[in-house]
Amino acid sequence: MVIKADASDIGFFLGEEMPLPDPLMAWEYEIEPGLVLRGAHTVSRQRPVIHFIHGNGFSSLTYWSVLKSLSQHFDLFLHDVQGHGESDNGESFIGWNATAERCLTVFDSFRHQYPDCPIYLVGHSFGAVMSLLMGSQQRLPVNGLLLLDPVLYPPFFSPISRLAATPLLANLNPMARQAKARQDSWPSVEETRQYLHNRGIFKGWHPQALDDYVYFATAELKDGSRQLKCPGWMEANIFASFPERIWHSIRVLTVRTKIIYGDKTMPFIPYAARRAMAKNRNIGVQHTAGGHCFMLEQPQVCAQLIGEFIAGD
Repeated sequence: MVIKADASDIGFFLGEEMPLPDPLMAWEYEIEPGLVLRGAHTVSRQRPVIHFIHGNGFSSLTYWSVLKSLSQHFDLFLHDVQGHGESDNGESFIGWNATAERCLTVFDSFRHQYPDCPIYLVGHSFGAVMSLLMGSQQRLPVNGLLLLDPVLYPPFFSPISRLAATPLLANLNPMARQAKARQDSWPSVEETRQYLHNRGIFKGWHPQALDDYVYFATAELKDGSRQLKCPGWMEANIFASFPERIWHSIRVLTVRTKIIYGDKTMPFIPYAARRAMAKNRNIGVQHTAGGHCFMLEQPQVCAQLIGEFIAGD
């Protein structure tokens, strides 16, 4: 059973609670009847465009500490996928590949606003895989892909992943179980911040990045308490499932691609990154200091890495 908060109790839209940072404006797109996807973007200034997708359970503006300085030099299109950030929850997770298709559809509908501008697909974790799947479709005139700690499982894991995604074993997935059991509300902003500080995935985060998560990945209820915008069932369903034919997508990439991973990330990610580089000469690999969320630990370092990648063109 899917349990949802009463939408009347939650300020889902940024305008009701926290203004969008300058120079961003909100966008929305009804991807199917009754399901609206949302995000933020800059009005075209005839600059290279960074299309950014967040990790599972986060929101695009969770990364504002990284993106803020980039907004001075590049146009931004920030995408909240279903059940994250400002986008509607819907009733179920439609899968990794179908989500990437939706991202393509949405961005393609806005692309005319950035005529003749170079486009770079950037994402973190789940969002990095979305960017990879988008780029492999060759339906957009993409200039480059930058994948930040993508959750790429090695090729030998594919049969295991198909088995692990079956309903019985999916319920045993430890990350999915943890997501379902996660505390999802707190009495105040300050108590939210105190609870999350240096806890689990948030360990080592830059203070501004943690604040951005608190303000943009949680919503304020009428009584002043905070609630996660991403429902536990959505986060769990993403953790318990896997993209289809991801290694085919890696092999057919024709654009310049770089994978950057943290030197303290999950051990399968560096291995998979090196395998990806071996399978496609368009892919380069780099490591940097930090864990799976290295970009939220050292936002300015990551912003510089993104800028350097784009400058490589």
